[in-house]
Amino acid sequence: MKIAGIFLSLLLFAGARSFSQTCVSGNCSNGYGKFQYANGDVYEGEFYDDKREDFGIYTWQSGDKFIGESLQNMFNGFGVMEFADGTKYIGDFKDGEFDGEGEKTYTNGTSQKGLFGKGKYLGKISYYSKPIGTTGCLNGDCENGYGMHYSVSNNRFFGYFTNGKRDKFGAYYWEDGTRWVGQFSDGLLTGYGTYFFITGEKYVSNFVDSKRNGWGINYDPASGIKKIGFWLDNKLVTPKKELLANGGTTGCISGDCKNGYGKYVYNNGYYEGYFKNGYRNGNGKYYFDIGDFYDGNFTDNKFNGRGTYYYTNGERYAGEWKDQRHHGKGQLFHFDGLPEEGYWDTGKFQGANTKPAGYDAWVKNNYGNNEAVVTNTTPPPPPVNNKPNNNKPSGNTGNKPQGNNPVNNNTSGLNTTNYKKKPAQVIGNQGYRYTTPLRNPKNDARSMSQLLRESGFEVIEIIDGDQTQVKNAIKEFGYKPATYQVGLFYYSGHGIQIDDQNYIIPVDANLKSKTDVKDDCPSVSWVLRRMEDANTKLNIVILDACRNNPFGRGSFGEGDEDGGLAPISPPDNTVISFATDPGSVASDGVAGSNGLYTESLIKYIAVPNTQLENVFKLTGKEVKEKSSGKQKPWLNSNFYDIFYFRQ
Repeated sequence: MKIAGIFLSLLLFAGARSFSQTCVSGNCSNGYGKFQYANGDVYEGEFYDDKREDFGIYTWQSGDKFIGESLQNMFNGFGVMEFADGTKYIGDFKDGEFDGEGEKTYTNGTSQKGLFGKGKYLGKISYYSKPIGTTGCLNGDCENGYGMHYSVSNNRFFGYFTNGKRDKFGAYYWEDGTRWVGQFSDGLLTGYGTYFFITGEKYVSNFVDSKRNGWGINYDPASGIKKIGFWLDNKLVTPKKELLANGGTTGCISGDCKNGYGKYVYNNGYYEGYFKNGYRNGNGKYYFDIGDFYDGNFTDNKFNGRGTYYYTNGERYAGEWKDQRHHGKGQLFHFDGLPEEGYWDTGKFQGANTKPAGYDAWVKNNYGNNEAVVTNTTPPPPPVNNKPNNNKPSGNTGNKPQGNNPVNNNTSGLNTTNYKKKPAQVIGNQGYRYTTPLRNPKNDARSMSQLLRESGFEVIEIIDGDQTQVKNAIKEFGYKPATYQVGLFYYSGHGIQIDDQNYIIPVDANLKSKTDVKDDCPSVSWVLRRMEDANTKLNIVILDACRNNPFGRGSFGEGDEDGGLAPISPPDNTVISFATDPGSVASDGVAGSNGLYTESLIKYIAVPNTQLENVFKLTGKEVKEKSSGKQKPWLNSNFYDIFYFRQ
């Protein structure tokens, strides 16, 4: 195939040094602004250290336009180039040139689609030396591992699979050029990531069931508007500017932002997590207004310890940090879907097996050094520039606070377990067909699944399970722990007690009598028996199923089924927790979030070095306080050693 030449002069000029400093609006140093150059060219987008960086729109006086990612004044990552004559390129850029996967379309309707290098078209792409057009799993493990899959519709996925479905993290390329780089669950876009539209529009942050949900940022190149705040099912419901009262721009919007857990809005972002003396200390989440996102441990406002950083360009670093830089063991997942694993030393990659000097001592001295939090409500000072100063990779994109441990754990005389093989069954039933649907079990289950995976569990997840699915899942899960050390069962959805037995209600259950319940709904006792038979060292059962009888008072001939679940005596080495005490009912929470109980539970599960029982005690205390005493989680334990969800 003939190699076609490319423009290049304009792109190279785009990376040249600015000749004047004319900031038309916004922040053209470290923020979002509009800058006009002496020759009439205009750039509107993100700046960092007085350079174009991350998303923006560069418009030449000639009418040519670039929409996409930049790094230090050069186009790097995914972008759209529109020429004044109608020619258009959608794809990868590197150092101001077409480089990587892309498609260039000419005004006469012809196009070049495939691989570009240094501005030139190189031809169609052959993945992993396979013949062009080969479909199926082209590399790695596309069943349960990391692999690359090419579909018959020419869509490509580089990333992780579970049971043959896209899961955890990866990069998905649609045939038309659209891309998603981020988290997956059960094949769907679920979690944090960046969605690149072929128009140049970009959304970065959280997706649930392939819809924009949670804190997020949307860039619209047509209107030039950057929308930031809380989203619900693709709609911006609470803009950032509305979070603060009295027209303020920064401040604590809830919780304890001095010495405790709080939520704080900054000029350059939004944070939820732990504070100490007004500084971010312990685990937290920082959402930068440029779209970058950090989830992990802080020390005096800096990334220190373990954490994950999601770049707005689609890349992700998960691992260890020291003073805002990659340091220690980690994985850098590039926006093209290729991972790089090994050790870093103050921001520089050392190799797969080369540890930085003093690494082992540094880990020992810095991990698990958690201090108690003290109640205070004075807000912290605004941060200085908090963007990490590591060597940022070139190219393009629940509540899990960790760190400060509010409980002093006395472990003398007890055995501390270090179980590694830990399966979990997570079920979230929400879309009931014959009774009142619930608002949040799906969110609860997915938040719990994600957190458990991050904590080393192998998770089997069921969403809106019918009778057959739920019963089969429990049966299969009962076999699985036989070769494992810890088994965990979590259920969020409708539950009911009949004759002092508790039952999980599948979404297709049409219950008109007690016999229907016993025949169609699996009992919690059945779950416990199957887990006990596996002879695991520890079993954990969590039931966020204490909502009221969904079939109405007296629906089964008596009135004793209206409130909550019946108490359970746990077998040996078993811990059982209800969302509220036996005989009471629990809150389903606000739509689009988590239930009150699970929201608190996932927060404390993620706190490193917190004993199992203390996780549930802290959860119970917080739920009781938030509900003004109406909901009091219940715990019954027959486990006498020490177990940590995370260390």
